[in-house]
Amino acid sequence: MVLRLGERRYEKLMAEAERLGISPEQVLLRTVDELQPPPDVRRRAADAILAMPPMPVPDDPEDLRREIEAMYDAAMPDDVLPD
Repeated sequence: MVLRLGERRYEKLMAEAERLGISPEQVLLRTVDELQPPPDVRRRAADAILAMPPMPVPDDPEDLRREIEAMYDAAMPDDVLPD
């Protein structure tokens, strides 16, 4: 692939590469990786989330914290936790 950049864009690319301490190619790859899906895909995802029924949530924040911690504990094997 050949990419032709105007001087202003070239300078911006080189400055960002220097700032991050990576190659200009890596800056471009990161930028492509961060591209967002088209708005209709994001809208459908949001609609699907909003259409979900509400989940029960404890009234006491401490109960909610314990519930969330229990879910993490159940999902995380003991051998990956730091001592």
